[in-house]
Amino acid sequence: MLHDLTILALLPLGGWELAVVAIVFMLLFYGKRLPDIGRNMGRSIVEFKKGLSSQSGDEKQAPEKPAQSEQESGKAS
Repeated sequence: MLHDLTILALLPLGGWELAVVAIVFMLLFYGKRLPDIGRNMGRSIVEFKKGLSSQSGDEKQAPEKPAQSEQESGKAS
């Protein structure tokens, strides 16, 4: 156990090094699944953007008035 800790202490890895190690790990062990993972992430991002745009669009739109004109309402009375 102590021997493992000394090896890790001799190899201080920064953020970029850990990112490269993670990418290599994914390529080696999840190479066949990467297209599916990327496709699913892309769909998720598109759905998220649609949700944001529809939410902001709902807030910007004022409530619509009924489609009846004044002439039609006068005839009905």
